[in-house]
Amino acid sequence: MSCIDPLKQAGRARPIRLRLGQAFQSCRKVKGRVVGTAASRALPVFALPENFSTASRSEPAFSFYKLAVVQEARYPKLAFKLFLVGALLFWSHASGKDRTPSTDSAGASRMNNLSGQSQAETTAAHISREISLDAANPAKEWDSALPVRFNADWQGKNSDPTLETEVRVLWSRTTLFLRFVCHYRELFVFDDSDPSGRRDHLWDRDVAEAFLQPPDAVPTSAHVAPDALVRGGEQSSASGRGASLRSTGRVGTGAHARPAGQSPATESTLKYYKEFEVAPNGMWIDLDVSPSGLADLKSGMTRSVHVDEKRKIWSAELAIPMKSLTANFDPSEAWRVNFYRVEGRNEPRKYMAWQPTMTPEPNFHVPESFGSLIFK
Repeated sequence: MSCIDPLKQAGRARPIRLRLGQAFQSCRKVKGRVVGTAASRALPVFALPENFSTASRSEPAFSFYKLAVVQEARYPKLAFKLFLVGALLFWSHASGKDRTPSTDSAGASRMNNLSGQSQAETTAAHISREISLDAANPAKEWDSALPVRFNADWQGKNSDPTLETEVRVLWSRTTLFLRFVCHYRELFVFDDSDPSGRRDHLWDRDVAEAFLQPPDAVPTSAHVAPDALVRGGEQSSASGRGASLRSTGRVGTGAHARPAGQSPATESTLKYYKEFEVAPNGMWIDLDVSPSGLADLKSGMTRSVHVDEKRKIWSAELAIPMKSLTANFDPSEAWRVNFYRVEGRNEPRKYMAWQPTMTPEPNFHVPESFGSLIFK
């Protein structure tokens, strides 16, 4: 009795019937597909409906078919069970049954209720006490935080290990801590700022950035469709930021630019988040981003910065009061996050992202691309 290749047979207009054998006499793979002949024992029959698509090749079902082939010689009963599961999955997919990813009790695959497409995760390690910021001599607690590293541009292209950025995250009940370690070629910074070190348009020089979106970032009064696309950067803040650029037809520059006059009504509820930037010389800015524009967050963030000129690495540590980020911090809920770097004196500058935003031009303000921040 022939062992039907479901991928080949899927193209037929009439329903397909699969007869499962307890074992295979011979099987082989041709261009990633399983073909061969089955043993003579006939077993239950499963019908694949006409709407079956070869797109199912990417489904878990195909993995079970391949496992069945691998295990057939030594474990024929196991091979049959794997083959059976594969057939059931094919049938379920073709019948249009919904399959929802499972989650464990600890929320290993948990996401907050904000719509998002990215599945990348990073973790924040818990610390039982507050730590002092010292970028030159980091506290031992930083070793408990798993790093994320990136060196590609905002489209995930043009990797450059000599410009690698490493980010670690720690948390306590009252503070979120960030540590950036940035490899550089040359530094390009402002030489003036507010007395506090705050500097508008900081992104026009070398910076490291974190965009943070807690679960309660979106106000309950926001009723914009969650799947609306956000494609835009920054408007001017309460302090008039960006006004001098309006004559160019854009507000902001580089990865922080958006066409002037873009209607906030078309933007998603995803565009409520906090933005933090720090420069190699310690200048900083914190912003509250929403579809209506920007506001100075006034988070009370503190920082420490160190430049190792010999190794060409600059490091920064930030301590952000949790109350400035969320009104009700719950470590069992995931946040959304992305990390960025900007470096270079002249265009084209280097615009690098942990999770690529995939926009045609450099743009960091694409919250659909954010990853997840899990509190451990």
